[in-house]
Amino acid sequence: MAPIGPTNNESTIAVSHNDAEHAPGLHQRRHGALEVEQQHGSSSPDTSSPDVEAAISSNPSNDKDAAVPEAVEQQQVEEYAAVSYGDIAKQFSILGWTAFGGPAAHIGMFQRRLVEKLRWMSDEVYGELFALGQFMPGPTSTQVSFAIGIVKKGLKGGLLSGALFQYPGAFIMTAVGVFAANSLVDPTGPLAGVASGVAAVGVALVASAAKGMASKLCAGPLLSIICTLAAVIAYYWPKAYTFPALIAAGGLATLGWSYYKKQTPPPVKETDASVRSHGLNMVWGGITVAVWLIVLILTIVLASTLPNAPLPLKWWEVFYRTGSIIYGGGQVVLPMLYTDVVQKTCDAAGQNCSEANSWVTSEQFYAGLGVAQAMPGPLFNFSAYLGAIIAMRAGYSFAVGAVLAWFGLFGPGVLLIFGIMPFWGKFRTWSMYRRALPGLNAAGVGLIVASVFSLTFGALSVSEFKMTSLCIGIVAFTAVDQLKWFEPAVVVAGGVMGIIAWAGKMIAAFTAVDQLKWFEPAVVVAGGVMGIIAWAGKMMEWAAAEYTEVFEQLQVEQVGAGGLSRLVTWQGSDPSLLPVLFVSHVDVVPVTEETLKDWTHPPFSGAVEDGYVWGRGAMDIKGTAIALLEAATALLREGFKPRRTLLIALGHDEEVGGANGAGQMAALLAARGVKLATVWDEGR
Repeated sequence: MAPIGPTNNESTIAVSHNDAEHAPGLHQRRHGALEVEQQHGSSSPDTSSPDVEAAISSNPSNDKDAAVPEAVEQQQVEEYAAVSYGDIAKQFSILGWTAFGGPAAHIGMFQRRLVEKLRWMSDEVYGELFALGQFMPGPTSTQVSFAIGIVKKGLKGGLLSGALFQYPGAFIMTAVGVFAANSLVDPTGPLAGVASGVAAVGVALVASAAKGMASKLCAGPLLSIICTLAAVIAYYWPKAYTFPALIAAGGLATLGWSYYKKQTPPPVKETDASVRSHGLNMVWGGITVAVWLIVLILTIVLASTLPNAPLPLKWWEVFYRTGSIIYGGGQVVLPMLYTDVVQKTCDAAGQNCSEANSWVTSEQFYAGLGVAQAMPGPLFNFSAYLGAIIAMRAGYSFAVGAVLAWFGLFGPGVLLIFGIMPFWGKFRTWSMYRRALPGLNAAGVGLIVASVFSLTFGALSVSEFKMTSLCIGIVAFTAVDQLKWFEPAVVVAGGVMGIIAWAGKMIAAFTAVDQLKWFEPAVVVAGGVMGIIAWAGKMMEWAAAEYTEVFEQLQVEQVGAGGLSRLVTWQGSDPSLLPVLFVSHVDVVPVTEETLKDWTHPPFSGAVEDGYVWGRGAMDIKGTAIALLEAATALLREGFKPRRTLLIALGHDEEVGGANGAGQMAALLAARGVKLATVWDEGR
């Protein structure tokens, strides 16, 4: 990126080569404080341009003939591809089916493939589009996918790129809702392997994009500091409002610094070589933004005031309202949707809650969420799954619910990006914006850097084979960043390696790929962990059959990877009293393969001999878990009704860190705003 302003009383001038030097189908630009596009095949720059004269005038010698050739020799030419509708269709068709890993990974894939490799636009313009998406409510990667098409081929190009990026995940999730909603309650096995593999590749793509964008958009101490501070704050305080606030703060920092140093902002022509269109004009852009706002107000008013409002209107209101106010992407929208679509009916005392009349059940919500995270495209496609289930449970066609929910959640963000783009085309030429732009971009890169770390730890927390996932990510980073392999192919390879890891064959796979001898013990431990998790699942199945009063009369939610942990809620009669949480777990310490010979009986056989139960963890904390279920069963049979809400959290992976069990239950309670009076952990 160009410096904020001249530092040595000389201006850097960028001019294009002679038209004869232009490669067919390419636009050329030079980095610097000023860009001038060559016109009419002239062999020399048009120094009569006011912008050129203004830039040259800052040179003390005011020697136009000397200044321009010197700048030409020092600057490097950048070439931008002339993009056709066919190019957009080809690239976004591929991305639509291979863009796994969530919004940050999508942003990374766009940058690596469309900006760095295919040169559709400059890094500066791409950074502006990303910052623009962060400023607005809605799914950022979706908005950027539309914006890329808009700047290359206008309104039709934006519709083409955005639609091709969204539809694969939408169709798949609709099909899952129609055909698997009632049976899909445990997305483990090969699906868990695929999810872990592609998640690792997704992190690698984000890391590669962060590295490339930081090197180009964060040059110099000031921009490096802005990037670092944005990354630290975004990671430490990942609230929805944090992201747009950080971008605004970054822009204000360079804006203020530029004025303080009395620097001249780098001018920009209204037509950038890599920006061919802004879509709508400003009149229609304003109308589009007004349509979004009017629909939002009308929807909320009608859904809340109409007596016996139609169910489709209520569905539309929930998803459209959520899509209009959400910042931070799919992970932020989940707790909001859960509150609206999982509806509980309780008795007069606020107890014995049931989900029989809920739009979707907790089990269906979490099962679909697990599948959605393993699918390509935006996590917002989860809405199509929810819509299909909601409609079928209400006696409507699945298509009605899927369309209303999907368009409702995506619609606000899409309307806003089309409405704001023409105004962006205008204000990006303003002096104030040009002064703020370096900071806007640096802060945006900082958000991507923060996402590298949050995604890494998040992917490891949900992976059933953490070391394997980490190694997949390392190999994927080398493949995309150093070897420049085809990104979608690397994503597919990551999914395949994840399945291999799930099947217990990752030692051979990694030996064949990278000779990682040190990894073998970790794979043995991971295999033991996977066995423990499977055993924990069987124990919870037994508990559900044994303690029927608890699982039928109280609210029992399946939480965590595969839904193997259980969160039991016994609603109290006095909502002013804070709940009490009882914590236990049903897993045991893993067993490594080399110690199997030392066991009298197989460690997980549960063998009974001479009046003893033989097995790993036979005297472990499961006694507390059983005691809690026994006590709850006895109290239910006596007709006990607590004044204070009681929560029982039974984790499935405490002995290996608890991130997938207790960690996700804690996150769920935090997302619901639950505050506790006290916590009883393992009976103490």
